[in-house]
Amino acid sequence: AGEEMREGNSPSWFNVEELIQVVVYVKDLIEHHGVLEQDIGVVTPYAKQSQKIRTAIKNEGLVHVKVGSTEQFQGQERRVILISTVRSSQTLIKFDKEHDIGFLGNARRFNVAITRPKELLVVIGNAQVLSSDKHWKHLIDFCLAQGAFKGQVPAHYQAE
Repeated sequence: AGEEMREGNSPSWFNVEELIQVVVYVKDLIEHHGVLEQDIGVVTPYAKQSQKIRTAIKNEGLVHVKVGSTEQFQGQERRVILISTVRSSQTLIKFDKEHDIGFLGNARRFNVAITRPKELLVVIGNAQVLSSDKHWKHLIDFCLAQGAFKGQVPAHYQAE
């Protein structure tokens, strides 16, 4: 989903399409499903994505939605968690692993992120890229089997 980008010399990444989708989901949950702002959390592995999502949500007049890294959600839960994975291409996965950032290849970070919601988990990301990680692939398999997957199904699933 979208394209990962950086500003100047910043080591942190962001994805504009994903942050727009996060805002759309947050507004929909509040306006049409009765979810309170403080019951929504947004988890993303990159500080720049957190900053941009936080700004975009505040620009919509929403100030009680928590946005942060996996580590900032450790030991906490929310009724709804949205995860913005940011990565949209395979080329930077090795970089993430070498610098211990991102969700791919980090089982602990993956586990914390997906176990924070009490009722609803929404993952916004590129399923093709995510499915290259065995943990994400299991989650995608489960969502597909349950009819809970929305978006473009990875090519290797369509061939199976």
